[in-house]
Amino acid sequence: MLPIAIANLRAELTEARDLARRLEGETPAQVNRLWCDQLAEEYHDAGAGQAAMAAQLEQWRRTHPDAVGLDELAELVAEVEPVRQALLRQLARLRSAE
Repeated sequence: MLPIAIANLRAELTEARDLARRLEGETPAQVNRLWCDQLAEEYHDAGAGQAAMAAQLEQWRRTHPDAVGLDELAELVAEVEPVRQALLRQLARLRSAE
């Protein structure tokens, strides 16, 4: 289960980082407002998912403290919120400039 969680989270983080970098170079005139609204909603919802993943990680640490991959998963979970916030800042910048 841990390898799947790690792979999925790594892929989601890569996608979010790439998107944040892409949006960094965009102007409000270059993006679709509805698309920005949808992304903002999606990444606001991702905050709840990150909290659930952190809680699941703590449970795994208690029940399977020696499981291979827990430290790697913990590092990835810790990276989620800063990436999510960077993306939300870019979206807010693009949405408020109109």
